[in-house]
Amino acid sequence: MKINNYKMRNLVCVIFLLLGSAFYANAQKAFPYECGGVAESLNAYWYVVPIDSVAWQKNSSTSYFYSVAHVYGKVPEGDFSVSVKAFDSNNIFFTREIQVSEDKASNADAVYLAANGNFRIEFPVNTGLKRPDKIEIELKSKEGNYKKTVSCVYHTISGRITDFDGNPFKGFFRAAPDDFPNSISVWADNEGYYNITLPERSYNTYYSDDHTYGMSSLEYWGWRMIVDRDETIDIAIGNGEVYNLHAWSSNGGYSTFFLYFRPMVLPKALLPEEKYTSAINIGANSYNNINIAPELSEKDITVKVNGEKLDIISLQPVYETGRGSDGNFSMNAYLVQVERPKSSWGRKLTFTLSYDTYITVNGEKVRVNSMGNCQLYTNITGLSEY
Repeated sequence: MKINNYKMRNLVCVIFLLLGSAFYANAQKAFPYECGGVAESLNAYWYVVPIDSVAWQKNSSTSYFYSVAHVYGKVPEGDFSVSVKAFDSNNIFFTREIQVSEDKASNADAVYLAANGNFRIEFPVNTGLKRPDKIEIELKSKEGNYKKTVSCVYHTISGRITDFDGNPFKGFFRAAPDDFPNSISVWADNEGYYNITLPERSYNTYYSDDHTYGMSSLEYWGWRMIVDRDETIDIAIGNGEVYNLHAWSSNGGYSTFFLYFRPMVLPKALLPEEKYTSAINIGANSYNNINIAPELSEKDITVKVNGEKLDIISLQPVYETGRGSDGNFSMNAYLVQVERPKSSWGRKLTFTLSYDTYITVNGEKVRVNSMGNCQLYTNITGLSEY
């Protein structure tokens, strides 16, 4: 009997509801899930950081890099515990139990986060470079006991970090699964080459820089990156950012892609605040505009998909707006429209957007540049799928 994926997921959920406490063996996937079962929702990821990836000095602060595990699930009613067993070829090499009471982990080195009825528990794993091939999770609460075994899948992300003149840049590469601050980082070697093995899933951001952050450089960003195979991601570090880069297909219009990004450059950000802030009106509302973006033209920007350079059809200045404790604010951004070639149909796409230009700061011409990535899949006709 042939059952589509959607019906199969619903069937699994129904089976869970009928059986109550149950055992599931599953591969890793993005969290949270469509299925509502407590056991089905459990998942775990294991992130290994080499011992030489120790710390990052950023201005007056230090960020430490270390190996961690993340456990996810639906928040049960009341206090609960989560136990984890990590296996290598059916041999247990790591065990841990975390008690959660009043929305806090009782273990000092564990971090508990809850949002929208889901939780994530993070804790360090000091097991060297060993990675489990499966992780057993058990959640105990007054609602019941739930167990799941996760089959671990890993892929290696590697590449070279350089500056915009092609010189090696001994920076670090960071992968952030859900948000921004985390410890999952590795340093490149003296020639700028790096590699990191990550669990299969989607990642909120990739990030790269070194100790010169905020002094002579700003960070590289990769946005909504999908780790489902070994990939090469080469990175160029400049004194700007390609922030919040997202791409999507023009599903109901011309055969094009849109890319949105908010550029920021260090030479403008280091100016006194009054030099880059001003009051503007957008529609019927007033905003305090923070303009630390370079003024870009089509010739300053390069857009590639899977290494293929795309023709830029238009570049439109826009504003990203928000509301803070001090009122409305806005920042300068751009919307780029590019061709959608047939080579992009029905496959995974890695977009690379870079800019390299000159701006005038305090009467002097200054070179500013940056690059960023984002990823998505298209369906068989080239339209956005996920």
